[in-house]
Amino acid sequence: MSKRGFDRVGRSYNSSQVKTALLVMVVFLVIAACNRVPEEPWRALFNGEDLSGWEILDGEAKPEVLQGILTVRQIDTSNYVYLMHTETFSDFILELDAKLSGELNSGILIRGIRDPRLNNGLAHGFQMEIDQSERKWTGGIYEERGRLWLTPLDGHREAMDAYKVSDWNHYRVEAIQDTFKIWVNEVPTTYLIDGKTSSG
Repeated sequence: MSKRGFDRVGRSYNSSQVKTALLVMVVFLVIAACNRVPEEPWRALFNGEDLSGWEILDGEAKPEVLQGILTVRQIDTSNYVYLMHTETFSDFILELDAKLSGELNSGILIRGIRDPRLNNGLAHGFQMEIDQSERKWTGGIYEERGRLWLTPLDGHREAMDAYKVSDWNHYRVEAIQDTFKIWVNEVPTTYLIDGKTSSG
């Protein structure tokens, strides 16, 4: 896949431009394992109190829980921090609400991987982008430390307009076998068939 003339965040930064920004994820972070019976209830991955079940990877930012909200202050846009669940998932549906503030992007790793034999042990894999820039590619998939953009949103106006900048947004991610579907505020943004990663 081509980067289409963009870098990952759609513009360049220097250290004087980097400002502390706030990423908050609401307590309603849930997942359903779709390789089980359809009647299985939704399961909360975040308990609203602490980071039990989560591992902090890579960057220097220190995630914390403030008034029931999972909060991350990004320190350096070239050194991202990741929160990775201690369990491994294959087929699942994930729904969550998140708010991003500041001139940066973030995302949700889908079947993310951390393997000391690959990419210097850094987290990598499919990432659903949350893009604050004027490019407006929130809901597209970028392969972190891999093939880069797999589903850029250029030309898909309804998908590009689904995201509300610096506000709460609702996301639904389906990863079923080799098929990935994403909705932003109930607007479909991605349909991808790719069998590279079966779990993470």
